[in-house]
Amino acid sequence: MSKAATNFGIMDEAYFMSKRQLLQWLNDLLGTNYTKVEEIHNGAAVSLVIEKIHPGTVKVSKLHKNTSKGYEISSNYKLLQAAFLANKIDKDIDVQKLSRGGYQDNLEFLQWTKAYFDRTYNGEVIAQPRVNAAPAKARVKAVESQSAVNKENKMLNHARCREASAEQKAEISALNNSVKELQVTVEELEKERDFYFGKLREVEIFCQTNSESENQSVDVIKHVSAILYANDDAEADDTNAIEAADIEA
Repeated sequence: MSKAATNFGIMDEAYFMSKRQLLQWLNDLLGTNYTKVEEIHNGAAVSLVIEKIHPGTVKVSKLHKNTSKGYEISSNYKLLQAAFLANKIDKDIDVQKLSRGGYQDNLEFLQWTKAYFDRTYNGEVIAQPRVNAAPAKARVKAVESQSAVNKENKMLNHARCREASAEQKAEISALNNSVKELQVTVEELEKERDFYFGKLREVEIFCQTNSESENQSVDVIKHVSAILYANDDAEADDTNAIEAADIEA
């Protein structure tokens, strides 16, 4: 099997599906009841999907389907790796990460499994034995019909991916513009802050320089100094009242 059939980019439809959609697909396919992505960490679910696609290549009787035991999980992944080798599936399995039950690792493996299933599954119920086989012509017609449907679905998926990409680019552009506007606003505020700080500094220096002067404006200078050195608005108001009383006196 070629690498093109087993290596998928993030633009594949499976990578746009939510975890709920992926789990629903898995449960419908296998008749299971998974509610969390982490529950597939033991490798049994993916092994059963591979068996659906390539019947007879996974030793289902040896699978531990509901296990959380380390040695049984390891056994499951050995069966899965053997099936990958038998079907020439070019995909590395990081057993150590998957068996830990991490959400992201198992989600990505499930996404890959769905993408591989979409590209290789021929639409027949191949995992279950059929008592009455359909005539050869009917089977060929069914396969051709399913191939046409799959081709149409792929075209629709590519169109959706292009639309999603355009929307994402527009959203990124809008966000970049917002960031630029905020940067301009911040720069203007900083300039305004520095301007008024400079004015206050000049007043402070003037008050310090003339605080000991015998000039008639000493009281005014002291009043301004008190305002400049007040810790908060409340203290500044108290200072204003006291200084005003002193000036009137």
